[in-house]
Order: sequence, then structure tokens, then C-alpha cells
Amino acid sequence: MQVRLADVAKHAGVSVSTVSYVLNHPERVSPGLRSSVRASIKELGYVRNLSASALRSGVSSVVAMVVVDISDPFFSLVAAAVEKELGGRNLIMTLSSTGSQPEYEQSVVQALAAQRYRGVILAQTSIDTQAVQVLQAAGIPSVLFDSPQLEVDGISSVSADDVHGAASAFDLLIDLGHRDITFINGPLWASQAQERAKGVQLSLNRHPSGSEVRLKTVNAQEWTPREGRRLLEGILAGPGLHPTAYICANDMLAMGVLNHLTRLGYAVGKDVSVVGFDDIPVAQELSVPLTTVLRSTDDLARASVEVLLADDHPENRVIETRLVIRESTGPAPR
Repeated sequence: MQVRLADVAKHAGVSVSTVSYVLNHPERVSPGLRSSVRASIKELGYVRNLSASALRSGVSSVVAMVVVDISDPFFSLVAAAVEKELGGRNLIMTLSSTGSQPEYEQSVVQALAAQRYRGVILAQTSIDTQAVQVLQAAGIPSVLFDSPQLEVDGISSVSADDVHGAASAFDLLIDLGHRDITFINGPLWASQAQERAKGVQLSLNRHPSGSEVRLKTVNAQEWTPREGRRLLEGILAGPGLHPTAYICANDMLAMGVLNHLTRLGYAVGKDVSVVGFDDIPVAQELSVPLTTVLRSTDDLARASVEVLLADDHPENRVIETRLVIRESTGPAPR
């Protein structure tokens, strides 16, 4: 026999409305009462009918998240953190990955716009606002994730301060005496790559020794270790002095660079320095732990959910970044 809301209320010795509050607005119920009701829910095996609840209230309990590439550890960590944040609010998450394909992203967004979702957290493949405008036209609250602050009315966004992060990483290399530096940036279409390039240039312009730095920038076609290695091979095969330091636009590119330098016999951190971006868990587990810029996935997830659910007014929230120094960086060799 199916357990009803009234059965839970009777078992817990409370009203049906109190059980409903525990399920939908737990912050309005005292901790002791919440614990008692949840114990009854567990003991009786009550399961919410989310579809029926959505039809009655006109508001779904499902939030959709769209990421650029779920195989990227950064996005996997963010998705897990968002799901945890939503779970604490009695909401559930669906997940789509667009594989960095703008056409597929557009079809995903069109499909989401036709559904009754509570909201969408959208990591786009570019900095334009076309996709999120489709959701807005359908009346679905949305937040642009990992996008720089946008001066567009009615659009909310959450991003990390990539400009500051990249500038602090480049500052470190200059302070360590490096003057031949290569910046391995991400794909040109990515807003993250554009912001991190701004940070590198900011450091170069404001640093007293900036005029002495010979900076070379190359752009990756994808955010992978394989691409990092491919670009490094081209750099080392080219003419002129080899860089004494590499700053990479994400940890995946940096992993490819660091691992290949090690295979070639370089002592990373002594002969050459490598810096990444994101501080994914594997960064500190490499053969030479990676210096990188921390972007807290928990903070980004929490901010995204808060901004999405507080849909009474648009908000552009920026999360601080922090440089984490490990063994992959050291003074420039003589």
C-alpha cells in the first residue's frame, strides 16, 4: 500500500502541513521537529511523487545543469557539488554535457526550454547570451555558470575571478626570475581563455620587470593533457631559446606539459616551471605536485544554486581565486 503524506503526519504526531513544510521549506521548521518527521518518512518508506507535486504547484523540483565537457574533472566536481547543494533543498538535478559543440548546445537548450524545469544552470561554449535568452523567453530561471560578469539586463551569472587568478600566477613566475615564459591558453572561443589572457597581460603591464619578459602565447584547440603535450612538442621543436616557465590555462593542459617534460628528462621545478589553473584533485598527486590557481567548486556550486533560486532579481556573482604554490615552480635556472 502506498504511504501517503497523511500517514507520515499521523505517525509523527504532526499536521499534514508540517510534513509539507519539512519536505518543501525545511528552514521554516525547528530542527527537532524536522528530525522527527524525517524519521517517520524513513521508517514508513514514504516517497514523494515529484510529478504530482509539480503539477499541483506549477513548479518543478528538477533543476537542469548543462556543462561544456563532463569528462573534464573540473566540471565533474562542480556537477557533484551542485547536486549536493540542490539535495539539501529537496531538489534534484539532471545533467547534460555539450562536448564543446555549439550546435548541440543549442539543441539541448531548446529541449530544456520545452520542459517544466525549476531552473537551468548553464555553462556555455561561448560568451554570447543567445542560449540563455531562449530559456528566459520560455520563462525558465537560468544562471550562466563560469561566465564573466555580463552587463546584460536580466541575465544572472556566476564566475570565478579568472583575471586575478591568472595575474597572480604570472606574478609568481616573474618574481621567481623567469623571463622566457610561454602561456598555453585554452580555445579562443572560451570565455575562460579570454579572461585568463587578460590576467596574464595585466600582470605583464603592471610588473616592474614586465618589459624584460619574452612572452609567447599559443592557443589550444581543446582542454586536454594530450593537447598540452602536442603544443609542448611544437614549442620545443621550434627555433630560439626554450621557455624556462609555462603557464597553462587549466590543469589538464598543465598535466600534459609537466608529464612530457618529465619524460624528456627535465627536472620540473628546477630546470623549468609549470603552472596550471583549477586545482583539480589530481594536481597535487602528480609526480611533481602542480602549482595552480584554486577555483573552489563548492563555492561556485553554492553561489550558482543561490542565485538561481533567488530569481527575484538578476545577480552577477564573482568567486575569489587563490594561487596554490607547490613543487612544480621554482627560481629560473641560470
